[in-house]
Amino acid sequence: MPEIRKIFPSDKLLWGYTRNLLEISFPENERRDFSRQCLLACSSEVFSQGVIIENKLPVGVICWWDFPKFLYIEHFAIDPLQRNRRLGEKVLKTMHELACLTLVVEVELPDSELNNRRINFYKRNGFSLYDEDYLQPPYRTGDDFLPMKLMATNLLNPGFDEIKLTLYREVYGFTE
Repeated sequence: MPEIRKIFPSDKLLWGYTRNLLEISFPENERRDFSRQCLLACSSEVFSQGVIIENKLPVGVICWWDFPKFLYIEHFAIDPLQRNRRLGEKVLKTMHELACLTLVVEVELPDSELNNRRINFYKRNGFSLYDEDYLQPPYRTGDDFLPMKLMATNLLNPGFDEIKLTLYREVYGFTE
């Protein structure tokens, strides 16, 4: 079973690995600036950046927010050289066991084969898609909101509106 190890910028090798993997896995408008990422990792009580380790080697990255009613997985990526080995499934199982809370993810709209594959991956791992429309606030000033969908392992507790409000306020620093 892969290990999820919380890391900090002071761990230069693993921090650099996760930074590189985030940069190749997510477009710039879907991730925050790394100076802010460093600040969050060092100062936030609810944000964590983790490296996924298997056989003593880094194989992925996962960033999460541990809120009282749910755990929000902000970024999750397996190294391209390590994919198709069911590592993602194992990591989600581990996160669910550790958190004992509803897990929440944002996914891109189901408008392409790749996006549908990602959504189906989460569905196979116990997530359901909320029907409600969702706009991800921008990470950077001047960027646009991104149309996305929310998925969760429990659609009822907490509900969509509570999750959206928490993400907007805590993750993106945005109030409607």
